[in-house]
Amino acid sequence: MFLFFFLLFIPNITIFYFLYLFYYKRSLLFHEIISLTIPVSISLTCVVSLVVRHALKIPFSFLHHSIIISLFFLFFFSLYLYNYFATKNKHTKENNDKITEKEKENEKNKNKITLFGSIINEINKETEYKILLLVNGILFYVLYSKSLLFPENNGPHVLRNSYGDLPFHQTLIESFLSGCNSGDISYQDYSLPFYYKGKMAYPFFIDYYSALLTSSGASFRNGLLFPSVFLIMSLVSLLYSFGKRICSNRIGGFMTCFLVILSGGVGFIYFFKDPINNLTNFKFDYVYKIAPNLEYFWFGFVDATILPQRSALLGYPLLLGVLSIFWDFFKSFRGYPITFLKKKDSKILAKIDLFKLMALASLLTGLCPLSHIHSYASLAFLAPLFALFHFPFININKNKNKNKNKNKNNNTNLTNEDKNKNKNNTNQNIDEIETVNLNGNNQTKSKKIYFLCWLLFAILANVIAFPQLLSYLNRVEENPKFIQYHPVWKNKNVNPIKFIFRSLGPLLSIYLLSLPLPFKFFKGKSFYNRISHLFFSLPFLLLFILTCFIKFQPWYYDNIKFMNVSIFGFAAFGSKFIIWLAQLSDNFYIGNSVRQNTQTNKKNENYNKNRNSIVKKKNTNNNSVKLIIAILLTVISILIFLTCIASGLLSVIGLKDAYHKLNSPIDLHAGNFIRQYTPPNATFLSYANSHNIAYGSYAGRKSVAGYEGWLWSHGIDYFQTKKDIKKMIDPSPNYPMEIIRKLYQKYKVTHVWQYDFDAVKISNTIIQNIGLRLIYHNQHIKIYEYVNSI
Repeated sequence: MFLFFFLLFIPNITIFYFLYLFYYKRSLLFHEIISLTIPVSISLTCVVSLVVRHALKIPFSFLHHSIIISLFFLFFFSLYLYNYFATKNKHTKENNDKITEKEKENEKNKNKITLFGSIINEINKETEYKILLLVNGILFYVLYSKSLLFPENNGPHVLRNSYGDLPFHQTLIESFLSGCNSGDISYQDYSLPFYYKGKMAYPFFIDYYSALLTSSGASFRNGLLFPSVFLIMSLVSLLYSFGKRICSNRIGGFMTCFLVILSGGVGFIYFFKDPINNLTNFKFDYVYKIAPNLEYFWFGFVDATILPQRSALLGYPLLLGVLSIFWDFFKSFRGYPITFLKKKDSKILAKIDLFKLMALASLLTGLCPLSHIHSYASLAFLAPLFALFHFPFININKNKNKNKNKNKNNNTNLTNEDKNKNKNNTNQNIDEIETVNLNGNNQTKSKKIYFLCWLLFAILANVIAFPQLLSYLNRVEENPKFIQYHPVWKNKNVNPIKFIFRSLGPLLSIYLLSLPLPFKFFKGKSFYNRISHLFFSLPFLLLFILTCFIKFQPWYYDNIKFMNVSIFGFAAFGSKFIIWLAQLSDNFYIGNSVRQNTQTNKKNENYNKNRNSIVKKKNTNNNSVKLIIAILLTVISILIFLTCIASGLLSVIGLKDAYHKLNSPIDLHAGNFIRQYTPPNATFLSYANSHNIAYGSYAGRKSVAGYEGWLWSHGIDYFQTKKDIKKMIDPSPNYPMEIIRKLYQKYKVTHVWQYDFDAVKISNTIIQNIGLRLIYHNQHIKIYEYVNSI
């Protein structure tokens, strides 16, 4: 158990300290560093583990494997600490030679604040983050504990969509621990446990990490639970930060979290047709399944993404980190300060910080392919659009130039002493930090810096990602079912506008309404602030349009994994629209009343009293109308927000009635028997089309052809294999046994699994002539060993 906690915390502490040293208040806040630490440390731990296994040629179950990984991160952590204290002592010695005695005392008091003390101070500052973290952690811990093999007397239970996906992840984890992928093999040679010759083309980092924790002393359930809870806290925290950046408002950050997590269409309308009966018995989720014969093209983010899709849980935080870095990069590149906790903490980043930002973005992007391939593909589409739309073709800082000209005119009226003071202040600011300036002759230089930053991002990200992409490229080349023109509404035969609106109507609508905001309502702001809103929001819409027409995988509902990335942008900019609407109500009443009061105060005191009384009557009438309009706008903004989250909220509430048994104690007993008494490279033959079959989910053994839904969604042509399975189990009369023996050898069958309720059972002729020996029988399960297996 000690090794489990060692492996869990040492990599996280190392990565946290690295990010704290190089990126704290250089775009990243303290809670963002914590949030990014978790997915980065998980991904890097998997990378280090794969390199160690490949270099030393050791099996996965080897105990020293986990120790080597922990020592690797511990070594770098000690280097960081040594560097920190060494540089700190240098600065104190240099300062002691220059400063006076009073300043020395102040310096000593400053030095009393240690590294860990400063970390505690930062934690105490961010109160809204602590509230978000606490509520989020408690809520999702309860959900995950119920969704991940919750123990019951009659077998483990899961929540709704985890029933379909969790056995897949169990099979992968068990294959690393004691199954077909546990030996001394390279990650490029990892095989799919549910097909006899399938190579793994799947983002397996999160399952590999759970296997690492389990091999280090954690229970199988805790190996699933701990990473999931930490990652969902990271995801929600980064969603909050992304929304706060876009909206420049903390409320916008909270709203973005709600709009993403509870995203859905207009299915809640059907709930209110019979609310009393529907509230007591949730038959549908009101996001995907609306009525008995009505389905929408969307899945609940909590129900169908966060809980069952473990790779998305690792990939989306990495993607959100990259998007936040891009926003800060564009803002700082134009010379605008990045605001941290307070406006007084605002800072314009230096050139070197811009390169550091892009280096971190490239690392996060490069870790995506085996963490979550859909996040990597989304960034591969979004990043070139961001780079192109924000390229400094022209000098955008027109307002800055105007302000400079005004300052020059004002300086002509100043004395020589005031001019010298202003010069000294500007020189000090320039000496403190060298920023990118887009004015005048420096514009060509800024283009060069911009190009070099993006070149650094492209090279580093692809160098890190390329070795991970090889398995995916082979799968796409072998199968034409990937990347096809196929509109998502084609199978439903529905009008596309109606189809999309009822699936994502409220959220998509407010996002589209937010697009003209910078041109109509931000006229007082600088031109860049107005245009950057549009430039940063459009790529999300283009990605959404692309995924509406192109089917990237055989199952077109997998496109939702790309659309979720668009939802991140829709939610952030939609929150900005709702906030603008609420602020408009304030300006309508409070702002106008304040203006009127200031105007009346400026009037002459000897103004006619009768005229003042008439103006007051008019003002009271106008104020009452404006108050009504302000209340209406506030109510409308609240209703818009509630309609955006209503369907998703009903989907989450409905999880209380979606509790399913995954396996029986008989299945668990059979799985333990297989793990103990069959070799890791055993291949099982079975006619059962079951996704939660025990030799996969509880032993990680390979199947000739497993669950058809997984085979089809992975683009595997399995139809001939299924025909051969029928021949190997129950052939037609007088079928040559020599051909059947060759089929057993072709598929490398070592064992045969049979349920008593299988539609096709093993014939006696096969048992006698092929050479099958019964080695396990427990109620409705039989396991045969192929004696003549090679």
